[in-house]
Amino acid sequence: MKIYEYDMLVEFNNKKQELKTFASSIEGAIDNMIVMEDVNSIYSAICLDTGEQFNFGDDLTDIVSLSRYFIERDSNV
Repeated sequence: MKIYEYDMLVEFNNKKQELKTFASSIEGAIDNMIVMEDVNSIYSAICLDTGEQFNFGDDLTDIVSLSRYFIERDSNV
């Protein structure tokens, strides 16, 4: 399985910032950002190995919030 390098443009600590992550797919890269407590939104990503770009706008803000809810809920079980 190939691991790719991604630059992710996210809202981190209430500021837009680029964060780097490594994953086998864009879905894995998004998942890596979702589990970070201080990431509130994911705006875009670029796979540095292939040049493929992904633009999300504000589409992933609700997904981040919903995932955070389930993580917190499950940790209280």
